[in-house]
Amino acid sequence: MPLDFLKKTFFNNTVQDYIICVALFIGGIVALKITQVFILKRLKKLAEKTTTTLDDFFISLIQKIILPLAYFIVLYLSINTLNLYPLLKKAIDVILIAVITIAAARFV
Repeated sequence: MPLDFLKKTFFNNTVQDYIICVALFIGGIVALKITQVFILKRLKKLAEKTTTTLDDFFISLIQKIILPLAYFIVLYLSINTLNLYPLLKKAIDVILIAVITIAAARFV
């Protein structure tokens, strides 16, 4: 059986669970990069054509606050697919809340 190693368990998770976690993380990062390259570039080009600075502010906001937060959320969601010890899960949840709070404070 060549795929038996996928059922081996380490820290309450199978190798298959870890592969799914990594695949979700990489897929999320790729999706964010595609969004960043295509959509953000187009938004910048559109913003250059306008005279107002409000659109420049929103693009800056997306680059400095929303994108880093999105990367962290991708990491959080991929890790959340694993069976974690309750204390570790709670610590990761607290870190997420802290990161969101910091991002909200930077927004204001």
